[in-house]
Amino acid sequence: RASESGGGISIAGGGMGSVWLVDSLIEDAVALKEGGGVFVEGGVLLLERSQILRCATHYDGGGMAVLAGGAAELRESTVVECAVHEIRGKGSALFVNFGASVVLRRTRIERCDSAMYGTVYVGGRLTLASSAIAHCVARDIGGSGSDYASRRGGVVWVVHGGVARLTDSTIDDCHTYDASPTWHSSMTLRARSRRLAAPPEPSFAPVSVDPHGTLSLANTVFSNCTAQTGASAVFVSAEAHLRTAMLSLELPCLAGVPPAIHADRGADLSIRALSVSQPDNCRRAPAELAASAVSGAAATLGAGVSLVGGEQPGAGEAPASLCSAGTCATDAACTADYEAMADALMVTARCSCEPPNLPSPEAASAELAPYEGGCLTPREGVTVSVPQAVAENVVIELSKTSRPETANRTIVLHMGGSSSAEARWTVDEGALPPWLSVWPTSGVLPAGVDKAALFTVSASSAHVAEQSEPYTAAINLTVSSQRTKLFRVPVLVIVAVTTSAKHSMWGEARPTEEGSFECERADAPPPVELEVGEEREVVFTACDSEGLPPPPPPPS
Repeated sequence: RASESGGGISIAGGGMGSVWLVDSLIEDAVALKEGGGVFVEGGVLLLERSQILRCATHYDGGGMAVLAGGAAELRESTVVECAVHEIRGKGSALFVNFGASVVLRRTRIERCDSAMYGTVYVGGRLTLASSAIAHCVARDIGGSGSDYASRRGGVVWVVHGGVARLTDSTIDDCHTYDASPTWHSSMTLRARSRRLAAPPEPSFAPVSVDPHGTLSLANTVFSNCTAQTGASAVFVSAEAHLRTAMLSLELPCLAGVPPAIHADRGADLSIRALSVSQPDNCRRAPAELAASAVSGAAATLGAGVSLVGGEQPGAGEAPASLCSAGTCATDAACTADYEAMADALMVTARCSCEPPNLPSPEAASAELAPYEGGCLTPREGVTVSVPQAVAENVVIELSKTSRPETANRTIVLHMGGSSSAEARWTVDEGALPPWLSVWPTSGVLPAGVDKAALFTVSASSAHVAEQSEPYTAAINLTVSSQRTKLFRVPVLVIVAVTTSAKHSMWGEARPTEEGSFECERADAPPPVELEVGEEREVVFTACDSEGLPPPPPPPS
């Protein structure tokens, strides 16, 4: 006896929580309404290493139906030969309703033929990762002819508000057949007799995107897919969104099939790194091959693809419209990629993480990072600074009265780069003069820290004489992360002394080799004898508390 919903498994209501099934077989299950094999509404289902075989329903979701508030994930599983019996049934393999979410990882949907509303119907959110949809046929698409909605659809149908994302996945040997030529011709004649607009041309494709639907294809392959009308791979309606990166179109060697990608004018497109190939025994000219890849607005609009005439520009040159803002991910380089060197060139944007930039680990893969996820700039030191200082120099003013003075300054390192890595730093102690010290002289800055105080610079006036020019030195700081940076931090020390009477004298002065005078002597200087009216120069030597002489006076 068939169940109304969920012929194999039914999870209904938020109170059901989560269900996890491993190594399960759901076979020949039937539902009268929704979810022939599996029905999820308001709960969460995880199927791992499981099979859904030959399940069916009359309406929506022959293999699985997930309704608003529900979520399901299939891992390393298969959905094979599932069906819907009513022509208006949606999703012979999978029905993802508005407000629902489904994820397929390393999962395969195979031989799930469909009628009017496709093998996979996406009104909510669908994610395929390393998965495949293969050998599925939309046989009677457009067959009802009851309304204009019957003029759209495909094996995978992303409807208004639906979002589908395929990464590292394959659409293989999937086909659509238009069952409505007679209806379309009769509607066109009736429209003309009433002076009305003719009904729209069919927009069928293995993957079809309705207005306000969104499709993302990343490192995905379409192989040997066809359609009688519309597009042989993807049809994008006006006001629909298509974003691709590293999309490969392996075109069948057939005459008369529509182009692989067609977009109505008004579609939002970003097609990057598009690759087009054909079987080895196919003899289509390059220009014909390019024309078989894209048509409609996809040939002229969007950040990504265009058909241009003439010779190929210089290597790496990209039209401004091709590499516009947002074409590539953060910090990725954009160049032009040309295919089909004949009467027409198919030009697509190619993105890359150019050294020293690195692919973001958050991307689905290193290859996709420059398109989605972004590139990371290497971690490295950017600048050093002294808190509350105007310049990057370390300036210290010291005085010396009855005892020497010591002053400290803190050196702060500023890191840059969007990568995450620790930084090791060291100071060259051998390059420091005796009056300057650094502590500590090495350390590690953890990943994620952009600004940190590294070490303290100490200068002392002990055994340092006053001089006319500041004392100068440099701190050589090496910061090693993903890139190594050497910083030279200038240090200026100014010493101002107070004369010490104990270490000063006058009278006979004894010059030193440095050009100053001795501050101390073992014996008292001899008396200075003068006659009345006689003039004689008497030298006064003023020294600091350590008996160090001042600098020589400037020349008069």
